[in-house]
Amino acid sequence: MQVDLQGRVALVTGAGRGIGKAIEEALAANGAIVYETDITLPDSPHSLKLNVTDPAQIAEAMATVEREQGHLDILINNAGINTLAH
Repeated sequence: MQVDLQGRVALVTGAGRGIGKAIEEALAANGAIVYETDITLPDSPHSLKLNVTDPAQIAEAMATVEREQGHLDILINNAGINTLAH
């Protein structure tokens, strides 16, 4: 799908692999500035370590986006846990 996302800022949780990574790549391919977040990620300019169960890490991630971009247009809440494993 092609959509003009030039100038839009997105944050994708759980973007380390799978569906989250695919969403991050699709947004970027359509021109968005994408912050990929996960518990572990390779070091890149828009990769943020984020455990979505930790309010302090959420606040820090949002502060980083606000400081660097001034706004957030798109939020994809993809992160999750496998509750069957618990």
